[in-house]
Amino acid sequence: MKNYNLFYLLFFLCFTTSAQVYWKKDSLFIKGQKLKLISPDEAMVYYYRSLKLCTENNDTIGIIRNNTEISDIYKSNMDYTMAYDGYWKALLLAKNFPNKIATGRVYRELGGLHGLYKRNKEAIKYLKKSLELSKKLYYEKKINNNYVVSDYAIISKFYSTSGLIEKSKIYLDSAIFLYKKHNPNKTNYHFEIEKAFFLGEEGKLKKAIEKIETSYKFTKKNNQSYLPILGWIAGNIYAKTNNIKKAKFYFEEGINASNKHKSHKEHKLKCLIALSKLHYESNHIHKAYEYLKKAKKIEDKTFNITSFNNQKLFNLNDKYREKIEKQDQLLKKQELDKLVQKEKILNLKLIYISIISILLIVFAFTYIRNLMIRHKKEKEKNKLIRINELQKQKDILELKNKELTSSALRLIEKDQFINKISNKLSTRNERVNVSEIKRMIKSEKKNNTTNWSEFETRFTKVNKKFYVGLNQKHPNLSLSEKKLCAFIKLKLTSKEIASLMGVSNESVHTFRYRLRKKLNLKKEVSLTEYIDNIKIGNKNDTE
Repeated sequence: MKNYNLFYLLFFLCFTTSAQVYWKKDSLFIKGQKLKLISPDEAMVYYYRSLKLCTENNDTIGIIRNNTEISDIYKSNMDYTMAYDGYWKALLLAKNFPNKIATGRVYRELGGLHGLYKRNKEAIKYLKKSLELSKKLYYEKKINNNYVVSDYAIISKFYSTSGLIEKSKIYLDSAIFLYKKHNPNKTNYHFEIEKAFFLGEEGKLKKAIEKIETSYKFTKKNNQSYLPILGWIAGNIYAKTNNIKKAKFYFEEGINASNKHKSHKEHKLKCLIALSKLHYESNHIHKAYEYLKKAKKIEDKTFNITSFNNQKLFNLNDKYREKIEKQDQLLKKQELDKLVQKEKILNLKLIYISIISILLIVFAFTYIRNLMIRHKKEKEKNKLIRINELQKQKDILELKNKELTSSALRLIEKDQFINKISNKLSTRNERVNVSEIKRMIKSEKKNNTTNWSEFETRFTKVNKKFYVGLNQKHPNLSLSEKKLCAFIKLKLTSKEIASLMGVSNESVHTFRYRLRKKLNLKKEVSLTEYIDNIKIGNKNDTE
């Protein structure tokens, strides 16, 4: 009889509950979940009803979810063909949707199925794909640590089944480390059973039995559907100690639990083969034959490669596999076409943006240039207007000052004429009415004083800025000094100023000298130019 080294499905179901967190649940699906470990056949009915409902409502996640759970039950019942088909349907939908969590789950289950049929290369490829996805999603905080722990544990079991014990330990240690990181004070009895298996392989049977007995109590009380796995491991450990009675007990416990809960039938097969061997070695040939017959029946049904179902399962042209491979190729081609199209569109956009940018720069440059030219022209125009206005004001001022100068000169001539008459009359005889003429001259002189006041008023009005500027710069000037400044502003000579002020030329020179000193002017500064340049706010340099 062939010695089939079956792949353990320990962790395919132990983390099933945590794997459902991400799926939206309906009431039918929830009932199926509750019955899955107690009554798989009843659970299957609810899953199929939920699948029908999800199909009618186009609920892709629900369809993936139900196909995966239905395939789990088929796998547990060793109907691997149906399980294989269901997982591939789920994988197609998960990849199309896309849903990385569901895709990782299906990869894991497909890896397990390939492992059962010794397709180790395919098995480890799918199992590592599942681990890679779950680690990525875990680091992105989209799933909890249980997904990664489960993937590590399954790969560990795959390697132990393949006889690669050291590799198996590495992955089990990773699973335990990550589990303890999030559950430091909690014992995982599934891991304890695996540790017992390794201890048994190393010959440390006493420690292995301690872990087995502790784990058995917990499993018997809390998770009887897991007893087929525990029973097979425990039976083998006790068989190595030659405790045949205990070994038979655990093998029978595993068979009974599998029959009761319809779970882990592959381990039921292992327990039947082991019991047959023990009875044969104890010379219980009839019992050995009965157990072997039961094992052979299950074995032939499940693993006979010539059967129709298994031929279909391992056909290299499997329709789902072909479909997904073609779909992957098509998707890759579409993605490549999209990238090429995107690149073309991006290049066109860059060209358009470049053209528009250049046009905008040219437009902005032209607009700013025209604006600057217009501003410059307006500035020059305003400057010219101001110059013209200032020139016009200057011309008017000069005209008025000329009029004032003429007026002042007439006054001077008038004074000179009056003085001349007065002098001549003083030399005439008594027959001329000198007193009357003097009275008239005196009267004229009074009028002359009035005329001077009017002249001063007119000068102040015409040269208002001059007077304001003069007062700003030199507020301490006397009235006669201000009058002298006004005469200098009108560019009158010293002689003309002397006549207007009724003093001698020498006195005018003295007045000018005193005025220079009071204005604090240096020798090289012209008094006439300084006074002529006085305006409002004009701070002439007197230093």
